[in-house]
Amino acid sequence: MPQVKVDPFPYFVLENVIDPATLDAMLEHWPDDNFVPDIPGQYFCDLKGPVVADELREFWRGIRDGLVNDIAGILMRNFAPWIEARYPHGPEMTPQRIWLMQSDPGFLGHNVHTHHYHAPNWCGTIVLFLDEDAGGHHGTSVHRHAVTDLDSQAKLAAGRRWQGHPEIELAEHVAYKQNRLLAFFDCPIAYHSVPPAPDSTSRRRIFRMHLAMPNSEIERIYGVTQEDYYALRMQYQDDPPTYVVEWMKRDIQEVRSVTPALLSETQPRS
Repeated sequence: MPQVKVDPFPYFVLENVIDPATLDAMLEHWPDDNFVPDIPGQYFCDLKGPVVADELREFWRGIRDGLVNDIAGILMRNFAPWIEARYPHGPEMTPQRIWLMQSDPGFLGHNVHTHHYHAPNWCGTIVLFLDEDAGGHHGTSVHRHAVTDLDSQAKLAAGRRWQGHPEIELAEHVAYKQNRLLAFFDCPIAYHSVPPAPDSTSRRRIFRMHLAMPNSEIERIYGVTQEDYYALRMQYQDDPPTYVVEWMKRDIQEVRSVTPALLSETQPRS
């Protein structure tokens, strides 16, 4: 099995995560509609909402209640050291944004971004690739900030000008492959993207979910509500205020505080 990697942030890749019969059933029961736009050319169907057609609802309820718990357990076990460092008092995590996702042929990609700027209480993201034929679509790229001093990393993370930034470089590209799962610990430096696929012909179907702490944790850590945190972060692409940079510095240091030497040898625990 591949290792839990700590450079440039904690993430891992697992193969053959679900049994082939379940995967085939997911594709067979894939909704024909009920998808709403996410970013240009990409759509989602929220399995926590009443949007799946009646004849499919029971099937996807079973997926939501079974597969979600299994994957959540994998994520929590592998990211436990970082979760415990950030939330030592142990509030309860819950799945959020349990989505089916698909893209248009010719998908133009998703620029370099993190989730921390809008959801700093997320503890982890998973994407599970479903189609046998990627049809020209790509997987997900993991990026690093090439400048490693804490002040520089915090200042870049506190803004939002990441796409095309000369200090953001490719660390690894995780190719789209059926039944491959990519999971990463959400933090200020969890930069990732989806490359454009202008010649693609398929729908790039994906199962995606996040694990999150309660929104009250945002108020505990930053002293503002989730809404105010998001509004504040959206104000600045460059030159963020000093106190936001200090927030990012503290959060990055929390990730660094978990001993890499101990975890670089750790295998993902399925």
